[in-house]
Amino acid sequence: MKFIKDALRGLNFKGFEGFEVWRILYQPSESERILHIRTNWAKILYHILFKKTTIVLEENGGKILFFMFYSGRSDFERINENVYSLVDIKDRLIVTFNKRRKQISINFLWRCFLNMFQWWKQLEQTGLCYEQKKVALDYLIMNFKCAFDMQKITLKHYKLAVIFNDADTIGNYVCQYCKNRAIETASLQHGVILAPHPDIANIDFAGIELCNSISDHFLVWNNFTKYQALKAGKREENIEVCGIIRCMDVRPEVNKNNKKKFGVVLDGRYTAELNLLLVTIANKVAKDMNMKYYLKYHPSDSPHLYDHITDNDYYIGAYDKTKTIKQYAGDVDFSLIANSTVYMELVFLKHTCYRLCSDKSSLDKYKDVGIMNFSSAEHVVSLIKKGKGNSAELYDQLCTIEDVRSSYKSFFERYL
Repeated sequence: MKFIKDALRGLNFKGFEGFEVWRILYQPSESERILHIRTNWAKILYHILFKKTTIVLEENGGKILFFMFYSGRSDFERINENVYSLVDIKDRLIVTFNKRRKQISINFLWRCFLNMFQWWKQLEQTGLCYEQKKVALDYLIMNFKCAFDMQKITLKHYKLAVIFNDADTIGNYVCQYCKNRAIETASLQHGVILAPHPDIANIDFAGIELCNSISDHFLVWNNFTKYQALKAGKREENIEVCGIIRCMDVRPEVNKNNKKKFGVVLDGRYTAELNLLLVTIANKVAKDMNMKYYLKYHPSDSPHLYDHITDNDYYIGAYDKTKTIKQYAGDVDFSLIANSTVYMELVFLKHTCYRLCSDKSSLDKYKDVGIMNFSSAEHVVSLIKKGKGNSAELYDQLCTIEDVRSSYKSFFERYL
């Protein structure tokens, strides 16, 4: 069976002249392969008819251009604001939401209809199945909206373009757009980034980002991610270890709590099996240590998802999602964790973490970090009673840079 990205390799599509369209559709292709995403003609027609967003250029005479597409997630917005604060004078490509979400652009509608019939004709010759062709067409339309807006913008020769995520479909389009205009590019790390694992049928662990990252510079958080990037075939001179940008201006503190409470940091929806195991172990640890515990849920999950398996004698409740990681670290004595990005932030804060590394699951983002791991309730209780804490080696692997602001600022100053 063919995959979308492979079937489109080398093909040119009208409206995307000079672009590697297979790269723009790489992430949707992997989502189709692993998650079997589907679309329908009603959804495709909706994307043709209604233009909910517009990309505009905010010019301030800067030498660096920023493109931060994500909105709606507070942690991503915090990354955006941290990055913006590093450069006094900068230009930004901003995605604005139209006042009328169902706004119709006749000009876009006409041009899109003219192109889509030719796109479908090309897709018919790729050997893709009918459902795959619909997915490819849908994402071509979504990216053509981006192309339509960018054609109205004149970019000067910026010294650097910074893209939040150059591996996703829109970010990759903008990155190629800048590279086609000889603008040097840099992409940011936004979460745990892994070397490719094509044998793992879980999109959160398959390591698809590094396969499709095309920026001239990859600004990574730590030595752990640098190692993953090198394993993926990235050249060392293109990797810049700059620190955990979520931890900019956060002062690490030694955890000296004695609250008789601990926290369980849960993963997202792709690792429900590990979440269930973590909660089960937490019940046993709480009982054995006579401690209470919180569940710290993933931002996208319901705060009552695992209420049915918690031990009400020891479970306090879901930790408040509006509180910061630093506040969380101050409210508990230690944390049980598995694959969450929060692991790196907690280690940065010198907060003691014990990480689940279960032989019952192959899903392990940090398997190259063999420190402070446990596999059972008895194992972690033994570590806790021995007073085992985070080591300097763990900090070096997961945090690496303490003065995060200065590190990123030093990189950007090369272009000012």
